[in-house]
Amino acid sequence: MEKYFIKKMTFILCLLAGQVFISQAQNQLDAGRTTATKIADLLNRFPAENATKLEAAMKQMEALGAEGITEMALMQKPGTNNEKIEYALAGFAFYTSKDGRENLANMAVGAYIDAIIKLQDPEAQNFVLKQIKFIAKDKNVASIEPFLSDDRLSGTASRVLANVGSSQATSALIGALETSSIDAQKANFIEALGDIGANEASEVIAPYVNSNSPELRKVAIYALASIASPSSANVLYTAAKNAGFTFDGTNAAAQYLRYIDNLGASGNQKQALKLAKKLDKSTNVTEHHHTKAGALDLLVKLDPEKSNKRIIKAAQIDEFRYRGSALQYLSNEQLVQGLEDWKKALGKASEESVASILQRMGKVNNEAVARVILPYLSSPNKKIRNTAIASVVTAGDNLALTEILDLLATSDESDQSQLITALQTMKGDNVTVEMSSRCRQ
Repeated sequence: MEKYFIKKMTFILCLLAGQVFISQAQNQLDAGRTTATKIADLLNRFPAENATKLEAAMKQMEALGAEGITEMALMQKPGTNNEKIEYALAGFAFYTSKDGRENLANMAVGAYIDAIIKLQDPEAQNFVLKQIKFIAKDKNVASIEPFLSDDRLSGTASRVLANVGSSQATSALIGALETSSIDAQKANFIEALGDIGANEASEVIAPYVNSNSPELRKVAIYALASIASPSSANVLYTAAKNAGFTFDGTNAAAQYLRYIDNLGASGNQKQALKLAKKLDKSTNVTEHHHTKAGALDLLVKLDPEKSNKRIIKAAQIDEFRYRGSALQYLSNEQLVQGLEDWKKALGKASEESVASILQRMGKVNNEAVARVILPYLSSPNKKIRNTAIASVVTAGDNLALTEILDLLATSDESDQSQLITALQTMKGDNVTVEMSSRCRQ
């Protein structure tokens, strides 16, 4: 009996052991299929129909873990429709970028970088690399840095590091710039350093302003203007001067204006004002009206106490484009506060300038401004007269009702349409009453 019992127990134990072994083997097989199955099921959910379903899909992606997400990224194949995978990878990168998900974002960056290393298709590599732009951090720089020397990934990697913007990212880009012999790569690194605003890169970038490569010259000027180091003033002024202070392929004149603006914004207002004055004196309204107008804009911004005086002077210039730009820089508050000075300027200005100034005054709804416009309703110059008619209404509503009705009674046909339009746009109950009264007379 005992012998039978021992045999029976041995059989049962062997049977259980076999079942465990089979179960473990099955589980291993299932585990291999489970990730692929989960990914396939998940991809069928993209693009998600609404925010709730997208959130649920992101939770499923999170559950895949780094290896599962890498596996998904590796499913991209050249020449096929990878849209669903791209939706998933882009969506998950955005999902992890939210506050409080820093650890998840770090996991995603690691998974994506692992996929980039294993992928063979440059298009797929670039797509995955782009997804980490807004979630990569300083601790990921070392993993991204090798991509800088890859012709296919250099530009994307540079932009990712520019967005990281740390000292480590800056060092990686400077190191890549100093060692690369490929102009296209150098342009990527210089642009990224400019976007970071890396002051320590100014000296390394400056020589490229005089490069034989037009692209390197252009991007170096852009980067130095973005960084706005005080030491870059001479090299950028010279570049703008060599361009004739007008438009050229490097955009040197416009970038020099941007440099002065950035220099002032970074706390170097005294130097910025000095440079703006120098640029204003170096340019004229005939050959470089855009650059001279830009210099005036900077002077108005950097030296507000003298801004009204400068704009009044510029508003009397015959060159209509420069004059128009100057009046755009005039704020409504400045105009009202300096109204007496503008009244005097109207008495000295040319007819073209008077019309321009009156038009600008019409953009301020203010009774005092409207009263300055009133006398010009009877100007012998038709352009001034018509501008005054339109401006006095927008500035003073129905303040000039009596004057306009008087003019309507005595004007010729060429002015009547302008006067009638002015009356139609006037506000106030007395407009209709006064017009009816005139009709009865």
